[in-house]
Amino acid sequence: HSGFCKNDGMGISSDCRGTCVAKLDDGGDCSHSMLNILANDESGSADDACESGSCICGLCAGATTGKRELGESCSRNADCITDFCKNGDSGTSVGCSGTCMTKLPVDGDCSNSALNIPFDGIDLFGSEHAACSSGKCSCGVCTANGSKLPANHACAEDEDCQSEYCKKDSRGSSSGC
Repeated sequence: HSGFCKNDGMGISSDCRGTCVAKLDDGGDCSHSMLNILANDESGSADDACESGSCICGLCAGATTGKRELGESCSRNADCITDFCKNGDSGTSVGCSGTCMTKLPVDGDCSNSALNIPFDGIDLFGSEHAACSSGKCSCGVCTANGSKLPANHACAEDEDCQSEYCKKDSRGSSSGC
């Protein structure tokens, strides 16, 4: 387990064309280009190059966690030691454009704008809830598990509010607890 077989310049290691090299430490460059792995190769050989057994966003993840640390690039929540990958400025984390972040405390801002979620009111990947240490984001605010929003706070449904009433305007849009 102390090494791996690095492909030759053509992306081939069969027929004794590869080179035995030491496994890479935490932060080592395990990108496809560095390891001579063909772009469409999904064999997991980049993971094999890392001491941790985990190559995330072209760098070897931590040996003890197999995940990325705070402030490092990520593509999904599972990449991060905190299990929270905040979208990049482009509004996505695809292609390692996200950043591993600390989860937000109760009353933290988990709004779409704070999390760079481009879809108004629609979180397709669960980032709003993943952003909160409690696992619950209600109308842009991290709430304690099972708690509800106070009076005069933005709401979507009656069950969001402590009062169990979410006021609606004449068009049926929510205007607050």
